Amino acid sequence: MSRGRRLSLAGVALVATLASPPAAADAPAPRGVYLRLDVGYGYTGYRPRALYNQIEAGATAIGALTAGGTIGDDWLLYGAVELDGVHAFAADSSSTTLSSLGVGVARFMDPCALVLSTSLRLVQLRWSATDAGFSGIGPGLDVSVGKDIPIARRWSVGAAGRLFVATVSLPAERITPYGVALLLSVARR
Repeated sequence: MSRGRRLSLAGVALVATLASPPAAADAPAPRGVYLRLDVGYGYTGYRPRALYNQIEAGATAIGALTAGGTIGDDWLLYGAVELDGVHAFAADSSSTTLSSLGVGVARFMDPCALVLSTSLRLVQLRWSATDAGFSGIGPGLDVSVGKDIPIARRWSVGAAGRLFVATVSLPAERITPYGVALLLSVARR
């Protein structure tokens, strides 16, 4: 068989595979109750840093729990609780913590299992050291794009990229936490 013939057969097989409907083993879009646990790693920064220059930017560990329910075909309304890293710095014994509560919507796009989500958050920034500390609360926005991979009829694992920004009122000024992250998740659909 000639090389050209093999390439054309491979092309036909590829087009047939891509054009075919998803396999029956693929998990359906969520129906009813939806639960998801996220863990990840990212970068968190803060602007401005004039007065509170002791707040350090850097690598962040992230954990989140999401629970919700379907509101239509492929649409989900959810609530989320999240802890965005505890930055601990041995040099001055300080730590910075971001935590949030939020409500959001997600869209599941079949057959590619792409998930687009956004949420509005109430964000708390807490900074503490051995001799001082402060905290503040403010609104935030979280946007993520990810992919779910079904592992059973109602279970999936996934990965997502996430962007967030918030504005937090502190005793003497407003500060803007922002960040990016890669999240890994396990979900019950």
